Amino acid sequence: ALVNGLAYPLMFGAISELFSPRPGTPRLCLEQAGMFVPDGTYTFGSLTSAVTRRFPDDIVIGVRKARGDMMMNPRLSLEIYVDDLDFVMLITRRPQHDQEEEEIKSPPAEKSNPEVSAKVELPGQPI
Repeated sequence: ALVNGLAYPLMFGAISELFSPRPGTPRLCLEQAGMFVPDGTYTFGSLTSAVTRRFPDDIVIGVRKARGDMMMNPRLSLEIYVDDLDFVMLITRRPQHDQEEEEIKSPPAEKSNPEVSAKVELPGQPI
């Protein structure tokens, strides 16, 4: 985010949101293609339409094949074979499955135990 912010200062706000852990901010997401369409050949445009029917606010940015190939922002007319092992790449504001709209909490502070505390002497520092 820092390098993009330096290279494109006007875009810094939007790009930095992608790296924010706060609920409701946009994030990159991979969803299995099988959630939207059965195995088969589809144009990128029809695959995008299938995703939009289920998640109208998400933005489809590409496809990641099971073998690792990625197609980012292909032509809408490009035909792509997808199966259950392939992923659709999205930008979404939906909560992550493990967050479920919970507020991000800082880790609890450790309780000090006077019996376990150790004294550390630093040079020149009286204890």
